[in-house]
Amino acid sequence: MKFPVIRTDERREPHFAVRDIPDREVPFGPPPNPTGRMTDFRAVTAMSVDDLTGGARDPNHHRPDRGIR
Repeated sequence: MKFPVIRTDERREPHFAVRDIPDREVPFGPPPNPTGRMTDFRAVTAMSVDDLTGGARDPNHHRPDRGIR
């Protein structure tokens, strides 16, 4: 399963990559079980999930085009 990875360095420059995490097919729900893909659990050192409505602005986002506001 591929996941996007976005990191910033000490100069707050963004770096983009894709991490491929092994997954397997597993049953979900009661019979008849539909199947889906699932990864193993992994340790997480930091995580943030944002859900913004369309057109919303996030002032904490350090975008690469800092000169455009």
